Amino acid sequence: MPVKTILVYFVGATTCLGCITVGDGYLGVNGSVRQWVPSQPAGVGVTYLNSTMEAPPGTSPAQGCQVTLQPWFPEQAPRTERIGWPQRTSTDANGNFTLGRVSKPGSHDASLVVECPGVPPVVRRFRKTTQERLTALVIVPGHTH
Repeated sequence: MPVKTILVYFVGATTCLGCITVGDGYLGVNGSVRQWVPSQPAGVGVTYLNSTMEAPPGTSPAQGCQVTLQPWFPEQAPRTERIGWPQRTSTDANGNFTLGRVSKPGSHDASLVVECPGVPPVVRRFRKTTQERLTALVIVPGHTH
């Protein structure tokens, strides 16, 4: 039986691994985490999505917070992690973060979880309805002692 040879060419600029194709969705967030200063004894965290709100006076950048973006609500998390999900990062010295990747198409539940040392986590549940990257301003309570 003759052996067939198949040649596969990868052309630099035209190769696209992980590109969004027709039918794919996208879930992404560019954000900033701020913390109330001085510490407030009974603060709660809040997240503003796609708001034009500026960081309020009395807050400072929250560096080193863990940020998780996932295409489900926390209580709906699958038993095993899906390839590429959830997305996780830490805030930089300015409190900024960027997360995102291809996700399931269409509208679906999603959540953004911010965990900063010494304060309760801030969880924002939302409905993903677009492929556009969201913006987020997350304000966490001051450190509890």
